[in-house]
Amino acid sequence: MLHRMLPINGRTVYRILLGILYCALMSRFILPPDPVVFVGTPHIAEYAGVTGMENNLGFIGFMLFGTLLSLGQPAEYLMRPNPFVFIRRGRSWGRLARCFAATGGYCVIFAGAQLVITVMLFAMLPAEAFPYRTRSFSFVSLASGAIWATLMLFILLLSDILATLVGYRTQGWLWILAIVALCAILPALQHVLMDVNLLTIPNWVLLFPLTIAALIIAIAIAYQHTELLTSHL
Repeated sequence: MLHRMLPINGRTVYRILLGILYCALMSRFILPPDPVVFVGTPHIAEYAGVTGMENNLGFIGFMLFGTLLSLGQPAEYLMRPNPFVFIRRGRSWGRLARCFAATGGYCVIFAGAQLVITVMLFAMLPAEAFPYRTRSFSFVSLASGAIWATLMLFILLLSDILATLVGYRTQGWLWILAIVALCAILPALQHVLMDVNLLTIPNWVLLFPLTIAALIIAIAIAYQHTELLTSHL
């Protein structure tokens, strides 16, 4: 009777289960948070070479679960045929814009909710509860990290959309895993993204929007020229 009263479908159940698993992992292995490094950004190592993934479990969990929770729905939305259109005259640009807006909004909510939770934890718990208590709390640093994580997650989801549209969803997921792993273990890549450039702004402020713009253009081209590859969903 409950399933008749509540609009619960299989996708909702999967999201609830993934959300519970994510919260359990975060509370057990990642919390309490760092007062200056947002959970969705990597801790930057000060030395060259390869660093251990255990230092960036929060970043890895944030990105992977953030991508998984979408369940490929943005790409599925773009590839869903319109039964009321009998003669296709190109795809709807409105549908593409709505997909980008919904995907971006999801990233903002996913990161924003965890930023709010982090700030609340520092407001409610004593300083002794945090392993990084020698560092002073910085909302500006946490908010900047939340923006970084939002844009990074948006890039991963756009990559998934593009890979699905062109029929290479599995390879797209391997690419996503590779990006997350490299950002987690390579201090050199972390510094390339985080260091300040000649404009006195972090490199990611320029690199991320350019990457997003390139992915949006590629998705728009694929959206207009790729047939409905429903077999890849």
